[in-house]
Amino acid sequence: MLAAFDTETTGTPAPGLPLRHPRQPRIVEIGCVLYYPDGAVADTFRTFLRPDGFTIPMEMRDLHGITVSAARREGLPAAEAFGRLKEFLAGAGRIAVHFVPFDATMVAIEIAHGAPDPFGPGREFACTSAAAGLAVRGEGHLALDEACAGILGRPPRRHHRALPDALDAMDLAIALERTGHLHTFDPERP
Repeated sequence: MLAAFDTETTGTPAPGLPLRHPRQPRIVEIGCVLYYPDGAVADTFRTFLRPDGFTIPMEMRDLHGITVSAARREGLPAAEAFGRLKEFLAGAGRIAVHFVPFDATMVAIEIAHGAPDPFGPGREFACTSAAAGLAVRGEGHLALDEACAGILGRPPRRHHRALPDALDAMDLAIALERTGHLHTFDPERP
């Protein structure tokens, strides 16, 4: 079983600031899909994270449409959401993420605020952004809309929502693996 994962957030991580710094963004939605190598979806997981000590800036609400009131009403505390995600991922192997550096940093921020590590040690990841950049341009990263257009020949399902973006990462991982462009790595080993 394989997985694909995505987050929606309150902004972009600030390099150089501690993970718990109040100017660091927070996750407001996580989405994950478990799938078989042939692309059949086994299960999906999506939840809002309840804002605790932070708000969602207007520019981010405009981007992903997630409001503070919806996240407070429907969301789980980060620790509970990450605990459920860890259970969901228990049988999964590699995890495809569209832009691993961003989502890995966002997960690290939530862990620094007390959430459990949803991935655990030794997990392998595949960055569909880097693989798409290699396949289309020969280098670099592609944004999700560019990767979907260049690799899948279609736009993203619903850009900037966690579960649809995770499903797009799944489709990209499958297509990029078929062409030999998708590579896995363990982020704990340089």
